[in-house]
Amino acid sequence: MTSTVVKKGRMPPKLRWALQGMNFVDLLAVGFVEPLVTPLAKQHGASPLTASAIGSTYGFFQLLSSAPFGVLSDKYGRQFVYMFSCFGTAAAYFLLGLDSIMCVPLLFTSRAVAGISKHSGEATNALIADFTAVEKRSVEFGRMQTASTLGMMIAPTIGGYMYHAAGGRSMIPAAMSTMFLMVNAALAYYLLPGMRECIEMKHRRSLSDEALGDAVASASAKDTEKTGFVELLKRRGVVGALVLRLLMGLALVMFRQSLALVLTYRFDLQADFLGLAFSYQAMLYAVVYSLVIPLLTRWLPDDRLTTLGFSGMAVGCCFCAAAPNTLTFCLAVAPVVVSAAVVRTASTTLITHLVPPSEVGQMLGLADIVFSVSRMAAPTVCGVLMQWLGSAAPLLVCALAAGSAAVLSATITRHPEVHREKKDT
Repeated sequence: MTSTVVKKGRMPPKLRWALQGMNFVDLLAVGFVEPLVTPLAKQHGASPLTASAIGSTYGFFQLLSSAPFGVLSDKYGRQFVYMFSCFGTAAAYFLLGLDSIMCVPLLFTSRAVAGISKHSGEATNALIADFTAVEKRSVEFGRMQTASTLGMMIAPTIGGYMYHAAGGRSMIPAAMSTMFLMVNAALAYYLLPGMRECIEMKHRRSLSDEALGDAVASASAKDTEKTGFVELLKRRGVVGALVLRLLMGLALVMFRQSLALVLTYRFDLQADFLGLAFSYQAMLYAVVYSLVIPLLTRWLPDDRLTTLGFSGMAVGCCFCAAAPNTLTFCLAVAPVVVSAAVVRTASTTLITHLVPPSEVGQMLGLADIVFSVSRMAAPTVCGVLMQWLGSAAPLLVCALAAGSAAVLSATITRHPEVHREKKDT
């Protein structure tokens, strides 16, 4: 059983507004350059396979850096990780704006630096877990995703238009991304709680556990001991949740990569239209995060929401694979995006349910490692499938991954302490 503070804990309003504003700025910065990577690769002679390998570079370096940053997040605080993410990602986007020396190797370098640095989402999720009771986390994750997707609704269209208007030059959108990330680093310094506040929150939870009784406090103390990654994997349901995270990553990343490749190589569309497509996708995400998920979480538990979302993704990807033209393809994207939004929120909440609060950072780090495996593998697999089997092949594989995840999600068991907390509330 967890503490009274955890049961009734709500995200402090000032912190919620700060995180929402910073998530908006963060994805605004990402959105300016997001639609440029594939067109830049094509412009400099890259094949679909090479363009996909550039995307895999990001995932590879995310894989190497996720676990260390999960530990650093628990040890030095979420603020430190968030600020490092802002500075490192700004450096990566600065490289992307060097038009005079732009080449395929520089694209690889830029994505590698971004992969090492981009852990702002992990820090945000850990802060939500620090300050919010488990039964309220899905709503908070949804709110943060809404703020993020609002940035992605605006920026890709602007970035793609600026790139197209400048004759295929990326300097202006890259400079804007760098500037916004510097602003976000300053906001993180002044607005996010430091390590002391996080320790005080955990200490308050510990004291509340003692007030609930010796037996409960003893169990809680055992849970809050620091564990290594091997011990964490032994917890009930953790391995299954990580496999689910892998399948989710494969489905989400392959679909996103397929979207860029199909529009760029199959339909021969430019960066400005690609930016519109990303903004359209973000608009759908925002609607689901702000309106649909708060309603669904009142009626369905996270495991059922996850199963429902994966099932919708599988069906939607099949329709995308069969789309004969651009309009039909964009219409078929809608059910995939709606289902993906449900999956991202519900599965993240499910993962934080599996461990006590003191291990949330490590658990999110492990989950990010697994997701980074998919980020590393999925783009290259997508490029190979498209180059050798056609543009429908990666979408069908995406449907297979989502369908497998739907079956697996029904078997995930939450941490027993969470069941007791939900029952007591």
